[in-house]
Amino acid sequence: MTYTESIAEEPIKEQVLKTSTHLSTDKTSYLAGENVKITVKVSDENGRVLSNADVTVTITPPIGRITTIRGTTNLNGSVTFVMSTKRNTKKGTYQTKADTTISNYESISSTTSFQIR
Repeated sequence: MTYTESIAEEPIKEQVLKTSTHLSTDKTSYLAGENVKITVKVSDENGRVLSNADVTVTITPPIGRITTIRGTTNLNGSVTFVMSTKRNTKKGTYQTKADTTISNYESISSTTSFQIR
């Protein structure tokens, strides 16, 4: 009599790597009418830049509509957005959040704020 032994194989788990997202503005305070420059830099946990990461920036004003901007990081791992303001733009603190996603990497967020005076 012969028999065959079978061994159940465990599914291969895909390794998910960690990222680092840095969100910044070129100034912390702006006069109404100035442009707000928002930069997002994405790297892996070892500091290597990640190009082609999808970035969604959400800007929440003190009162009013939330603005959402989307882009993709360049070869230097960064993407820059410009938010135009007008003299009648609501004054106060604006909360800014960047969410980044890229294949085989953990999604991560970063936040900052700026003032319109």
